[in-house]
Amino acid sequence: QSLGSDSSAGKGYVLMRSGFNTPEERWFLLRCGRRTLTGHDNADWNAFNLHAFGYPLALDSGSGAYSDPAHKAWNDKAIAHNTVVFGDRSQARKDGRILAFASKPAADYSVSDASLPAGVERYVRTVVFVKPDYFVIWDQIAATESAHWVIHTTATDFSWGEHQVRCLTPWQANLDVHVLLPATALKPGVEKGRFETINKGPDNPLRFADQNYLKIPNAPGAN
Repeated sequence: QSLGSDSSAGKGYVLMRSGFNTPEERWFLLRCGRRTLTGHDNADWNAFNLHAFGYPLALDSGSGAYSDPAHKAWNDKAIAHNTVVFGDRSQARKDGRILAFASKPAADYSVSDASLPAGVERYVRTVVFVKPDYFVIWDQIAATESAHWVIHTTATDFSWGEHQVRCLTPWQANLDVHVLLPATALKPGVEKGRFETINKGPDNPLRFADQNYLKIPNAPGAN
């Protein structure tokens, strides 16, 4: 079979893919759907994961054991995921929505609304995947609190410019982040966050205990 991009508006997932079943495959997953009735949600509305060339480049922090206090203190919160964090708060367990999705040979497109779980007037994330080269992520925001654009990455080294940062992974598969908004120069610096994986065995390539993450700040209400 040959698998391409797809979405499930009801469950609230968008999958963007190119180069299926080749060493060049890119794989992007965004989540922004209805809350679960059983409460098995992390605060990860409008968050994404990115794999390329057979390696993970940007991952959320996974789910810790529910009995572990560190799960509630970290994994469960919005800061542990690749989303926007408002006022250093987490997100509420409220419904998000996939507003639009389209997939063409040249590009994929999605629009998702996480305003309710984020607790702001507007937090709408638009993603365009220009295949196979790059993703454009545009967050439209109406909020009274300042915001941080957060991305967790498996990179272990970073090369900073005024408006971009190259994230270098141990696998020589790098992630370049170019920042158009805010227009102010980036302030170099990363933080470490706990990473959890269910598979602890020797066949698991993700046997690291933490990831580095970037927090790019912007003023209240600014896209």
